[in-house]
Amino acid sequence: MASFRKRGDVWEYRIRYADRQTGKFKEKSKGGFRTKKEAQLAATEEELKINQFGFAENGDEHISKYFDDWLEVYKRPNVKPITYSVQERNVRLNILPRWGNYRLKDLSRTEYQKWINELRGNIAKAQYGESTAS
Repeated sequence: MASFRKRGDVWEYRIRYADRQTGKFKEKSKGGFRTKKEAQLAATEEELKINQFGFAENGDEHISKYFDDWLEVYKRPNVKPITYSVQERNVRLNILPRWGNYRLKDLSRTEYQKWINELRGNIAKAQYGESTAS
């Protein structure tokens, strides 16, 4: 939730939010807005970023790095080696070739869903013995 205050001739917003990793509260603020409305719009945009990319505060992390870290965490403590190898192979063969150079904030839900639909189509074709080459 954002709060606003006027400091001299300019407006400032302050956002208080819980860090998803630590559970501790953090604050983010920015000032220098000519009107309260400008500050409100900027705060709303920042809150959307925090809600969408809270795990990587600004979304600049590359997907390849995200999945490298995820695989390390996934491996522990009770995942069988064969299960891990399947997930690692899926990341290496399916996800990274398509998304590895993207930053988290560059990935859109629409583009991701189109890719999922494409994968479904390829899997269905493979199950029925059809060629997946187009």
